[in-house]
Amino acid sequence: MKNNVFLDFDVGDLMLSQISVRRIPSGNRHFMFARFKFSASWSGLSKIAVFLKAGVTTVHAPIVDGLVQIPNEFMAEPGGILVSVYAGDRRTVNSASIQVIKSGYVEGSPPGPPEPSSAYVQTEGGTVPFIRFSGGQFEVFAEGKWRRVSGGDGDVDLPDDAATKAYVDTAIKSAIEKHGLEPNAHPNLIVDGGKIN
Repeated sequence: MKNNVFLDFDVGDLMLSQISVRRIPSGNRHFMFARFKFSASWSGLSKIAVFLKAGVTTVHAPIVDGLVQIPNEFMAEPGGILVSVYAGDRRTVNSASIQVIKSGYVEGSPPGPPEPSSAYVQTEGGTVPFIRFSGGQFEVFAEGKWRRVSGGDGDVDLPDDAATKAYVDTAIKSAIEKHGLEPNAHPNLIVDGGKIN
């Protein structure tokens, strides 16, 4: 839940108040939660959150451990959302308002991986090949096309100098972190003390 966003509410005996006042950009989904802190008088009761918004079907959702995910359909378009809670037959409180504002998101396809403006990148130590991690392989852009760094036909040998090795090592370490790979898991590349073996 570390990437989730929580809208906090305090639920007293008969009143609900919003602790974290927040405007939500429309289009957010899958990580917005209402988090409720209940007074002792609510102890032992099965609690239900109610979400209301014009043009959207009202949702009644069980609150588990003080949390309930805000339904995606309530954040699809700008407008006000009313939030309330109830329990049993019938303990209820007032409603609090969440404002959904227009998002800056625009429909479309995200761009593909960047293509190098040239086949090489200038570094302090000289010019080295452009590198990427694609399809489980480390590749360099050389001789007009993407080639695996080592391990088979169509591969390219990199210059055997300190600047190239340092650049490739940094790129590979970055790709390992970005893609959640295990260090030294790639069959053809070993990252070891700043060198590619």
